[in-house]
Parts: sequence; C-alpha cells; structure tokens
Amino acid sequence: MEMKNMLPIGSIVKLKGIGRKIMIFGYDQHNRSKPNMNFEYIGVVYPEGHIDSKLHLGFNHNDIVEVVYEGYQDEERQDFVNIMNSVKENL
Repeated sequence: MEMKNMLPIGSIVKLKGIGRKIMIFGYDQHNRSKPNMNFEYIGVVYPEGHIDSKLHLGFNHNDIVEVVYEGYQDEERQDFVNIMNSVKENL
C-alpha cells in the first residue's frame, strides 16, 4: 500500500477479531520471529498505550473495520509520505 493511503500515527482503529481499540504508532513492521511476515502498521491498545513490547500488535490496512479517529497530519508528515513513496518506488 502506498504511504499516501496510510492512516497517520495516532489514528485509533477497530480491527477484525479484536475487541479493543488500537492506536497506530508505527509503519512497515517486520516480525523477527517470522522474517517473511511484514505488517503495514504497528499499534497498541487504546487508551492504555505501551505497556510491554510483547503487546504490540502488527496489522495491515485490510484488517481495519472502522477508523474511530484519524491522527494528526501536517507538512512534516506529508514530507515523510513523499520520501517513503520515493524509496518504495526505487526498490
């Protein structure tokens, strides 16, 4: 998925099969124990946030069933999106 379509950091979502809201805090995550498994997002339960890194949840955009809140966006985020899209195009 292109970065321009990704939800911003801080977005709150509901996921398939998860009863809790999840807050997005990162992108493009790799699973160390399963090297071929990558996730578009990483999140933590909301409202508690980070409790333990073992509770971080990797997921993809198609796992999202509802966007409860869309996070903050500004020019700095747009610059980041442009850089990430450029990097992915040149891989």
